[in-house]
Amino acid sequence: AGEASQSCSIMAEALPALKQIKTDRNPITLSAKQLYTDDQESSEGPIANLVDGRNDTYFHMSWSSPTPFPHYIVVDLGEENALSTFLFSYVCRDNNNKDNPKEMDILGSNTFDGKNYDESQTTLLASLSNLPNTKAASYESDIIKAGASYRYLWFKVKSSTSGSNWIALAELGLSKVIVKTYDPETGETTIE
Repeated sequence: AGEASQSCSIMAEALPALKQIKTDRNPITLSAKQLYTDDQESSEGPIANLVDGRNDTYFHMSWSSPTPFPHYIVVDLGEENALSTFLFSYVCRDNNNKDNPKEMDILGSNTFDGKNYDESQTTLLASLSNLPNTKAASYESDIIKAGASYRYLWFKVKSSTSGSNWIALAELGLSKVIVKTYDPETGETTIE
């Protein structure tokens, strides 16, 4: 009718700008001297094969004198390479038995004597289940943030996809992860 409406006021508050996260992966070169296991098969598959860069060789846990799980693979990173944020990957043996890990805990410690697989000095970093069960399967973990730096990483294998008391793996890889978080609200970058 040519008359002005009542005035309205609208108030709003902007949400914070989203933080920007960037991750850098730095693969760690591992040697056989850094690897330990409690359950090496005596007739085949030495642990050195885990880090030889070949998917057609393999490490095999003991099938000739099997013992119940858990079994361990321990990696000594040395004090200078201790990790707090990392990821790992593995490739399973290309074999119809599919002796892959099914359940595994990732543990960290700063002590290990190379012989005794005593978990009392370890910290649980991740628990994994329903791992890949196919022939020659590949797996890459999510980023694991340990909250502290650890010299030794323990792969505690709790069961296998084949139901046997052993596993067989072709390769094991480990990468240090650097997480950079930029906060546009403050202009600060934090590094983990």
